[in-house]
Amino acid sequence: MPLQKRSTDVYATITPLYMPLQKGATDIYETLKSSNDSQEDEEEGYEDVIPSDTRAEETESIRNWTAHSMELSPVGLLLVLILCSYSGHTAGQGTSKAVLVLDPDQTQFYRGESVTLRCSIEGQDTSGWKFLWRRDGRNYPQQGWSDKNEYTTQLLDVSHSVEYICHGVKDKEYSEWSKRVKLQVSALPTPTVTIEPESSVYVGERVTLKCEIQPESDWTYKWFKGSISYHLSQPDTSTLSITAAAKSDESRYWCQGEMRGRAVSSLMSGHVYIFVKELKATRQPIRKEYFFSPGDKALPTATVTVESPEGPYYPGDEVTLRCDIAEHTGWNWYYWRRGNDNIPKQNKQSITIAHPDQAGQYQYTCEGSRQNRPKTSQRSTPVSVSVRAFPVPTLTVQPSPVFTGETVTLTCGIQPSSGWTYQWNILGSIKPSETNTYTINRATVSDQGEYWCYGVRERSRKSTYYSSTVQFTVNALPLATLTVEPQSPVFTRENVTLKCVIESLSGWTYKWYKESSRTPVSEGNTFTIRGAAESHKGQYWCQGERRDRPTSSKPSKRTTIVVKAPKPKLTLSPGHQLLTGDSVTLRCELGVSSGLVFYWYRHTQTSDPVAQTVGNSYSISSDKVSDGGQYWCRAGRGDPVFYTQYSDTAEIKLIGVSLASVIIHSNWTQIFTSEPLSLSCGVQGNSTGWRLRWFTGRGGESKCPTDWRSETGSSCSISSASPSDSGVYWCQSESGERSNPVNITVHKGDVILETPVHPVTEGDPLTLRCRYRYQPSNISADFYKDGTLLQTSTTGEMAIPAVSKSHEGLYKCSNPERGVSPESWVTVRVSGSGSSMLVVGVSVVIGLLIAFALVISLVMLYSYKVKNLGSGTVKRNLDQQLQTTNQSSEPDQRTNQSSDPDQRNQNQSQSAGSEGTQSEYMQLQKRCTDDYDTLTPLYMPLQKGATDVYETIKSSKNSPDDEEGYDDVDLPDTSEHLLILRSYSGHAAPWEEMVDIITHKKAGVTRMNTHYSLCMSHSDDYICQGLKDNREVSKWSERERVKLQVSALPTARVTVEPESSVYVGEKVTLKCEIQSESDWTYTWFKGSSSGHLSQPDTSTLTITAAAKSDESHYWCQGEMRGRAVSSLMSGHVYLAVKDLPIATVTVESPQPPFYPGEKVTLRCDIAENRDWDQYYWSKDGKQIPDQNRKTITISLSNDAGQHTCKGQRGDRPRNSQRSTPVSISVTALPTPTLSVQPETVFTGEDVTLKCEIEPDGVWKYKWYKDGDRDVLSQGDTNTFTIRGAAESHKGQYWCQGERRDRPTSSSHTSNKITIDVKALPTATVTVESPEGPYYPGDEVTLRCDIAEYTDWNWYYWYRGNDNIPNQNSQSITIAHPDQAGQYQFTCEGSRENRPKTSQHSTPVSVSVRAFPVPTLTVKPSNVFTGETVTLTCAIKPSSGWTYQWNILGSIRTSESNSNTLTINRARAAFSYTDCRAPESCVHWRDGHSEVCERVSQ
Repeated sequence: MPLQKRSTDVYATITPLYMPLQKGATDIYETLKSSNDSQEDEEEGYEDVIPSDTRAEETESIRNWTAHSMELSPVGLLLVLILCSYSGHTAGQGTSKAVLVLDPDQTQFYRGESVTLRCSIEGQDTSGWKFLWRRDGRNYPQQGWSDKNEYTTQLLDVSHSVEYICHGVKDKEYSEWSKRVKLQVSALPTPTVTIEPESSVYVGERVTLKCEIQPESDWTYKWFKGSISYHLSQPDTSTLSITAAAKSDESRYWCQGEMRGRAVSSLMSGHVYIFVKELKATRQPIRKEYFFSPGDKALPTATVTVESPEGPYYPGDEVTLRCDIAEHTGWNWYYWRRGNDNIPKQNKQSITIAHPDQAGQYQYTCEGSRQNRPKTSQRSTPVSVSVRAFPVPTLTVQPSPVFTGETVTLTCGIQPSSGWTYQWNILGSIKPSETNTYTINRATVSDQGEYWCYGVRERSRKSTYYSSTVQFTVNALPLATLTVEPQSPVFTRENVTLKCVIESLSGWTYKWYKESSRTPVSEGNTFTIRGAAESHKGQYWCQGERRDRPTSSKPSKRTTIVVKAPKPKLTLSPGHQLLTGDSVTLRCELGVSSGLVFYWYRHTQTSDPVAQTVGNSYSISSDKVSDGGQYWCRAGRGDPVFYTQYSDTAEIKLIGVSLASVIIHSNWTQIFTSEPLSLSCGVQGNSTGWRLRWFTGRGGESKCPTDWRSETGSSCSISSASPSDSGVYWCQSESGERSNPVNITVHKGDVILETPVHPVTEGDPLTLRCRYRYQPSNISADFYKDGTLLQTSTTGEMAIPAVSKSHEGLYKCSNPERGVSPESWVTVRVSGSGSSMLVVGVSVVIGLLIAFALVISLVMLYSYKVKNLGSGTVKRNLDQQLQTTNQSSEPDQRTNQSSDPDQRNQNQSQSAGSEGTQSEYMQLQKRCTDDYDTLTPLYMPLQKGATDVYETIKSSKNSPDDEEGYDDVDLPDTSEHLLILRSYSGHAAPWEEMVDIITHKKAGVTRMNTHYSLCMSHSDDYICQGLKDNREVSKWSERERVKLQVSALPTARVTVEPESSVYVGEKVTLKCEIQSESDWTYTWFKGSSSGHLSQPDTSTLTITAAAKSDESHYWCQGEMRGRAVSSLMSGHVYLAVKDLPIATVTVESPQPPFYPGEKVTLRCDIAENRDWDQYYWSKDGKQIPDQNRKTITISLSNDAGQHTCKGQRGDRPRNSQRSTPVSISVTALPTPTLSVQPETVFTGEDVTLKCEIEPDGVWKYKWYKDGDRDVLSQGDTNTFTIRGAAESHKGQYWCQGERRDRPTSSSHTSNKITIDVKALPTATVTVESPEGPYYPGDEVTLRCDIAEYTDWNWYYWYRGNDNIPNQNSQSITIAHPDQAGQYQFTCEGSRENRPKTSQHSTPVSVSVRAFPVPTLTVKPSNVFTGETVTLTCAIKPSSGWTYQWNILGSIRTSESNSNTLTINRARAAFSYTDCRAPESCVHWRDGHSEVCERVSQ
């Protein structure tokens, strides 16, 4: 924009410069309107500079602002200069300036000229630059950048009249856009010839012809006469003068202009015909009279008629003329003339000739010749034929504006419309057409562009000028927006409201549709489903309709309504058995969350809810005894509120008291980095004195970490956790009491496993969730326990309906794309175990006391043996004898804790086998070692899983102890006995190697043998020796050594076939293997160890057809036949039963609805696996034979029905599930409905027949008439228009549709409509007054009467084929032409209602005679002085004349309009007399009279 200085006292001038204006700089400059052409600037962020000479007002505004700024501070100018400097270097704005010039240097051009657009860079050479022109906002030409700096357009047209700009680019530097240059292209002007005088010219008169061209540029002129090849050698001026007209000057004249210095010629003017008349005189002696006797005849008269075609006519059109001569026959030669020029080579009675190439009025005459008398005819009266200049077509577009999908009709209007074919420029492509309309069906944005047309004359194949260029924009249809309340899924019996809104335009009516049906299910902008049911499931959408255009909107997006049973499921986490002070979360699961409020009830459903939450969970952070009991939940939403059903009951049982617990407010032990973490101590009663403690990478502390926010000492939180916050947390009182610890993992990966914080009670449900850091958070996942894959879930959840001890272990989840979670330990608490903790503690104390007492007893017994045995006694190391393996340990107090995979808890129980873990406590067993052989009975707790420590010691039947985790030791019987055994190693054993087992009793020795549990260290050779009365000792039984071999109990191992996941229906074989050749029987366990499967005691367990109910843990144990020996339990094998892949049937083609006789292609898709090599298709439950491919084609209607498929393959899974049935139904072919508009048709009117078929838009239409099966017309539109209805269009019409995509299926025939074309009302012309005869210039009054209807408000009058201008009344009074001839007058009427026009009347012929020559007679013929002389001026017919007399050179008007002049008493003075009527006279002089004749105009 031009930056102008604001006036100050300090600075006089600022040199104006152009400065790029940054987009949005509205705070620096006052109002600067963007140039109207700113859209042409393709560089984002910049607008065009506004030239100073075109925005004077805005420049003045800037000047005033600057002056005001400068008055405030001298810094103002500096600010402007800084802004100017900054703006000049804005990114993307070029510093070079482009200049666009036109060659030739002018802005006004005419059609057919050429122009060169030349773009240069100001002050630079153009080498290395590329240039781009833009025309009317678009690249011109379309190929874009050019290495040349000029572009030439040949043959300019009116469509080039737009503004042009250019700019350049060089080395990524863009110039500024040039100033706009407006190119104005005008149509070639048509000269107009005027003549002076306007009336007929007489010989000798001066004639001036003038050639006028608008606009008045510097033209030279050419004049033409008679023939276009004859160019008059006149000065090139606009005036042609004929000084003294002669008969040779009689001809046609026209002109043409040529512009000086330019190759521009105007169009030819119309023709002007000059008639040159001469005065002919015939002298007759007055004494000699000439009469025609009755036998004398005039020559026969020739008459020219136009045979065909009817007008109008255009240059080059052919016309057939006929010359008729009524009298005589044998006319064998005819002479034809156009004007005064003979038409060569045309000598027949009928001739067909082409009209000249110039528009004008042409007169045709003829005459005939024959061999006999009369040999010639008279020349005919001229017949005038008007040749019109070619019209300029008018191109119109209907409708306007245009909307997407509408039918657009372009009409190329040429008046009159008959006799033309048309050429269409459709987006740059020329297409011919027989009609003057071009139709675009279902308009889209791609149809936007330039259109123009021109007409081609059918008779001559000559073309009209081009029409103006038309462009139209295809507007998008208004969009219907659908909302639904409540959001899907909805509940059975709930009300659902769908609302349809179209924001633009008004007058909409709304229709609702379901699925793909085009039959509305409801109308109105709101559609309410009351009491939703299963039948209401499906997709819904809406669309608007209106009377005005656009008649329909764009359909809304589809919304799917899913109807669910409204019964929620209530779950408890971590379980239903809790310790007082624990936290519990109740979750009401519906699968729906939108707009719901959840209500929570305790004890009874009818009570008031104990809580109301927006979310589906309700947490009790530290439960009390009063919190126990039965709970229900339900949800509600809407106004009025719709309530779901109550859930099933869930009971909270409080089974013990927990002094304190760590509460994690996220309820999970794993969280992501940057997530908030809040911990608190939940204490029954008062939390005073309890503090949260932990052991992490930070170390142990007694207060919250420094970057955590502490609310109280027992509560800490952090808004964004980090991995260093991972660790073990617990609550500790001032007196040292501790809660169960909780292991928290802050994971920097993308996947974590949500597990309960506290132990889960046996029998409670458990849900593990695999959560993803980002949205959506639920992902498909594989779940593992102790490293073994359990199952794969697509929802990211694994549900265990009722947990047992076998579910205890380390869990993790993984997703192949998202990652692996850390592992978490899940502890299962045995129901009622909470109350056994105190008993266990007491048992431990009692056990230690008994152990101490037994040790003292052994010491005393050993001292006694040494004294009594002497050298025969065995020397014993008392310290070794006192060492036992009766180590006690506390019951497992482990909580559910988590760790990263590389930080697994080292206190985890050792596994019983490679496949899994033991699920129950084992029996109490002695630890066997090679160093110690003596077992001192005592009570000691057994840790779960410690199967490698003790061998089997059976419980005493008399022991009342049922404490979990302990078994009684089998004590010796009451009789006193002593058995001394020696472990013999194959050499003479010293006494030190003897092992004594001593048992005391009050009485004497009762037996000499004992038994005890064997250990592997007992494998040796054995001998025995007896002792009696503590005195007599027998010898050793060395000769009868007994070899004892003790083996470890074997571990059973389970294998599964197949090894991978099992699919529903497959056969599964589990095999229990024990590496021993003994005779074993087998027991199989599933899910829980409380009972075994009732299977045959074989090593194989077979599941014939796996089902989901078979999914569980399996393990086995062997029992040796005939011996009380059982193997160790095998590890667990988890059998995951997967559903078979689901097959889906889709309709490949065509899309429904389906019609009889069509073929439908169905495809069977199975998402999982790809190598399905066999497919089985069924219809209505019966297999379709010989159809085993993925895609099949069925015929309708034989194969209509319910179709399903399933797949088969070589690998597992070998079969898929059978698909859901797809219903293929046959829809009867639709019957078209035919309508007509208008129903009553008049001749010449347009009639439109409309063929409507549902569904719309997929048909091709054929039209028939009467009983003819030949297609009358066919096309893609459902309308057929008869233009200009005539008698021949009467008859019965009917239509039929064919599917555009499926041509083999056609619809039924429509109803038949009879079109009766009524004749338009007949107009009749009558001559009101006066009666004839008529002569040139006479006025006549004509009247147009139309019998039918009365409201004719406009009349059109014609003389021949020419409209009589300015005459539109029923009665008109006009003057006859100045030429004699036969004139035909016609009329027609018009009215507002139908029929809008009448018929053209039958012509009324009016003959205009040439002016007659008066006959002057004198009586008596010989006049003597004094006689009375009577002169009679005779004109036939005699009426309607006045007379003038030339009396001795003086003109006198006859009195009383008499045609006689009487001279009384004649004398010699009356020597010169004549009489005259208009245009004729008789002279009487010196006794002679002469009649002079003048040719009338």
